Amino acid sequence: MIRPNAYQPPICLEHQFQWQPMCTELQPYLTGCWQLELKQGTFEYLALPDACQYLVFVEYPGGHSCELCLPKQFPYQRTISGPIRIFCIGFAMGMRQLFFPNRLSQYHAIQDSAALHQENMQPVLAFFRENPQFEARQKCMEQWLKQQISLKIALSSTLKRAIQASAQLLNHPKTELTESWAQTLGVSLRQLRRDFDTHIGLSPKQFSDYARFQWSMQKLLQHGESWLYRNHPYYDESHLIRHFQKFTGTTPKQILAKHAVTKIES
Repeated sequence: MIRPNAYQPPICLEHQFQWQPMCTELQPYLTGCWQLELKQGTFEYLALPDACQYLVFVEYPGGHSCELCLPKQFPYQRTISGPIRIFCIGFAMGMRQLFFPNRLSQYHAIQDSAALHQENMQPVLAFFRENPQFEARQKCMEQWLKQQISLKIALSSTLKRAIQASAQLLNHPKTELTESWAQTLGVSLRQLRRDFDTHIGLSPKQFSDYARFQWSMQKLLQHGESWLYRNHPYYDESHLIRHFQKFTGTTPKQILAKHAVTKIES
């Protein structure tokens, strides 16, 4: 199963798979949530880049875990064996830091719940253990996430500024990070760097790199390689290819070939 405009959900064949966007209030912060129930066999998980970060609740015979998934390179692949039930929320680019302040530099793939620095999440995890239904879990998670946003934004004007700046970078991937651009937000570039570091955990330059790459990946899958080479937000084609190699270890052409294979298989 491939969702062309929301490619973070997994490739899933015959297994029970449910996917929903988050409520309107949370859509600037999260890409959606999904639940997979695998009764037997194996499941090939493939995550393509969106500065791809997830919170994953996993249940298996005799136990459960809550993990934060912060892959460093894409496509991120993982083989999972059943029986297992997985509930996952995907964070929009740069927004995971608002809820879980773990630094990207600390982790390469997955951390368990003890590393999440969110003690008030325990009631959510307890609810999940008692309620396997996807819709009930989604509502519970949405309520907790909205509470976190309300608390943090009410306490921080710099957080509002960081969110405003990140939205502009996402919507306008060709934006040049200059002093004059920062001044349109009412701050110096130095202050904007501090805001990003505090609330998003990335520098504006790092975030801009992710934003350009995310935009380019989406357009590549939607319109093809030739269109991307004519309309990309980079200095030239070699700059584009270097960024693809940085984030995926491969080229746009190879990504398209892999995408075509997964669509046929699904």
